[in-house]
Amino acid sequence: MKRRRWFPRTLLGVGLIAALWLASGCASVDSLHKRAKGDSAYVPKNFTGVPRLPATLRRVVLLPVGGAVGVSIDSLTSFDPLMAAELQRTARFEVVTVGPEALVRLCDRPRVLSVDALPPGFLSSLVREYDAEAVMFVDVTALSPYPPVSIGLRAKLATADGTILWAFDTLFTTSDPAIANAARRHEKEQHPTGDAGDLSYTVLRSPARFADYAAAAAFATLPPR
Repeated sequence: MKRRRWFPRTLLGVGLIAALWLASGCASVDSLHKRAKGDSAYVPKNFTGVPRLPATLRRVVLLPVGGAVGVSIDSLTSFDPLMAAELQRTARFEVVTVGPEALVRLCDRPRVLSVDALPPGFLSSLVREYDAEAVMFVDVTALSPYPPVSIGLRAKLATADGTILWAFDTLFTTSDPAIANAARRHEKEQHPTGDAGDLSYTVLRSPARFADYAAAAAFATLPPR
């Protein structure tokens, strides 16, 4: 498979995201509960990557979550530990996180998007300083905290020379019955309630818990070792 090069301003799947966002519409929480009870399963399809991660890739630098216009800094800050935890859970590689302060030192910005024009040598400086082999960008491209809760995630895994090992771009919305169903399954697995009854519907109201599901679904598409 031909290796892809780094194009900072390439936007993966913009048309698909726009279409999904417009189609999400409005739905009450009660209707979302009913629509999420089916057996439909959701697997993201808007991603690309190498067949297998390089055997030499052992550590990845995870950058602070970047946000599109309109996504608050408070939301991005709350997503930082969530993304780190889900990425570590994949066990594909060791994850080392970089704080906004360290990023300011390297590029004069606390957060960057995967499509931003970056300073020359930015990637190589990161992997050298943190003894890593690649850098993971995670962007929140859209966020709606009210039902139907939605979050757009774009992510890229790039080596020091700019080669893209994996790229992902999807809008997750609870207005999609298959996504809502998958989110509830994830919620049951991560937060079992025992005899308290089925409380998995809470993921359809909570931006943080829905983002946790979205991150898990996104990182599950990473290439295998």
